[in-house]
Amino acid sequence: MELHTAARLDPAMKQPLSTFVTGANYPKSDAFPVLAGDAGVHEDLDSAIFVFDKGYVHYGRFASMKNEGMDFVTPLKDNTKHEVVDTLHDFEHEQSDSEEVRVIDEDIELGTVGREYQKVTVMHDDDDDEVYLTTLSSDEFDALEVALIYGVRWLIEIMFRELKQYTNIQRFTVQS
Repeated sequence: MELHTAARLDPAMKQPLSTFVTGANYPKSDAFPVLAGDAGVHEDLDSAIFVFDKGYVHYGRFASMKNEGMDFVTPLKDNTKHEVVDTLHDFEHEQSDSEEVRVIDEDIELGTVGREYQKVTVMHDDDDDEVYLTTLSSDEFDALEVALIYGVRWLIEIMFRELKQYTNIQRFTVQS
């Protein structure tokens, strides 16, 4: 069995918005439309921003979302074929812990779907770079805000931990 969950990145809301259970062979791509309808829009935003984890990379779905005017942020896989169309920003930023990061914000075209997206790269001193693919406009969200939006996704991971804790589920069996 598999648990499919939509959650809102909102510290005040500690429970999933919607959840359903399917057999293990249920296509993950079929779960998204069911859950997306329940996502809703945070009061501070004009529209929802969907945030996907590393396990969900579906470039065809992302192209459809872009066609429908839906915004998302997701990690970009290392081996993704793309071409840089334009470099929007390339700057150094000192974080509060005095670590300096280099931030690169680019418009790219994905080779797999032939669509343009924004690529945000945050390069750390320790070579632990973060690279994101997004439809968010660089006019409305700067590169560091895109990284922050993805970082807030950890609230979902905390929610999953609490869900397992409070329901006394010791183990989730998964295929990968």
